Amino acid sequence: MAGNFIEGEGAHSKLYRLIERLPRPWSEEIEALLAQANFPEELRLRLGQPVFLRSRSGWRKGRGAVTAELLEEMLTLCCEGALYAHRDTLAEGYVTLPDGCRVGVCGRAVTELGRVTAVTEISSLCVRLPGGIPSSARYGAEEILSLLDREKDCRSILLCGPPGVGKTTLLRALAEGLSRPPRAKQTAVVDSRCELTPMLSSVSGALDLLTGYPRRIGIEIALRTLAAEVILCDEIGTAADAEALLDAQACGVPLIATAHSDDHTLLCRRPSMRELFAQHAISACIDLRRELGKSGLSLEITRL
Repeated sequence: MAGNFIEGEGAHSKLYRLIERLPRPWSEEIEALLAQANFPEELRLRLGQPVFLRSRSGWRKGRGAVTAELLEEMLTLCCEGALYAHRDTLAEGYVTLPDGCRVGVCGRAVTELGRVTAVTEISSLCVRLPGGIPSSARYGAEEILSLLDREKDCRSILLCGPPGVGKTTLLRALAEGLSRPPRAKQTAVVDSRCELTPMLSSVSGALDLLTGYPRRIGIEIALRTLAAEVILCDEIGTAADAEALLDAQACGVPLIATAHSDDHTLLCRRPSMRELFAQHAISACIDLRRELGKSGLSLEITRL
């Protein structure tokens, strides 16, 4: 297995052990793809298609066609043999491994009263591979931290970008920079999907990790009981998320959050997000860009 896959912050060790337990030749094929990749980022298994692996240098594909048995085995291993214990997140389309790897799950939904209660007939899995924090993300984080330092009455900041551009990685770099000297602010991270905590649990600083909390509840706890000076959370988008962010602003606590959007101008048109902009709750939007094949992350800061 390539060193850039299994080294650095213990990244992917759980996934590596999981892949080793897959039936041959699948374990060997996936291991070979990972060994050839330059900083792997995403593994896709679709029924009847080859295994695909995305890295910073592009896509690679395996040889055999993915079977229903492989998908079921992979999902069972991801859930450590206890699919029932992960029923809530599976109903939302994902399961998170202990080391922060998130696995998207696609199949036939079982619904009750308009609510997804289970997923059967798995047709594809998408494994997101978190890695170490690259220098470009640390540089971008320092730009944002400098903005916070200059703005004494800074409101909230949104990190906008499409999936896979590096929003969560940048958020991890911000959590480290905020909670450690010389800033050493009381920093609360609301990690609803358990993706940030595994990579931040070893950080020694003024950092509180609220793992698995719904965003609104986690933000409220950070405000009311943890005396947070800044709050970070991932993937806001609902009206409830926007209301929680407004609560943080009312308490004078800046919140840094990520949001899926090609750029902030599209984000502010969403009905769930309009109130944030109407109430002037956002100090700045950071649009993230990255070109395929390049490791650098570019940031465009828009002051509001």
